[in-house]
Amino acid sequence: MCEINSPSQNIGWIYCLTNPCMPGLVKVGMTKSQKRLPSIRASELFTTGVPVPFIVALEKMVINPVEKETSLHNLLSKYSERINNGREFFKTPVETVKDFFDLIDGVEKKTVIPKTQITESKTVEFELATECDVVKKYWSNYPEQKQQLIEWKIEYNKKARNPDINGKRNTPSTTAESGSLELKAANLRQRIRARQATPKCWPQKEDDLQTTQYKENMIAKIVGGRWFDRN
Repeated sequence: MCEINSPSQNIGWIYCLTNPCMPGLVKVGMTKSQKRLPSIRASELFTTGVPVPFIVALEKMVINPVEKETSLHNLLSKYSERINNGREFFKTPVETVKDFFDLIDGVEKKTVIPKTQITESKTVEFELATECDVVKKYWSNYPEQKQQLIEWKIEYNKKARNPDINGKRNTPSTTAESGSLELKAANLRQRIRARQATPKCWPQKEDDLQTTQYKENMIAKIVGGRWFDRN
């Protein structure tokens, strides 16, 4: 494992994504910022042309992620089949990718994420050892709200696995039976996207762009997918 000597070092993530609709394929890529989590990248890839969300199978925080990604791609191209030279998809088991991940040094020493404004009156400095530490710390004060997100995810995935008669992806319906988990989940999503939900763990109308994006990222880490899409 390598150490971080300075917060200004080029630190990011390498990751391996899978998708239930693409059996046997993995997507191996990187992000150029330690704050740009693999889960965020996975959620961005969940567009209208992809039936179900991508899953983060492997991830590692590294120094010089571009260099590390190039090394991974070279190894995978040699020992597996690259589907398209212009894409990051390989036909290989996750276990094979893990073997190569294990050869790459990850970040060992804690570093500090630059100060992020959570409310207009308070700025909190977060220490990051791993992605899980950040998410766990953020949601530790909001266990009930975290559970609401998990319930929404359950309903969302249930609908995603059972498309309607036209083959379109379903999402929790706002016309569900009153009081049902499905209706509560759909209404929660609607209120949060409209910034009409409390408490402060949800995006607020008075939040600046940086704060809103940070909170959205924390939500995306729990639910996956693209929470703030309108479809």
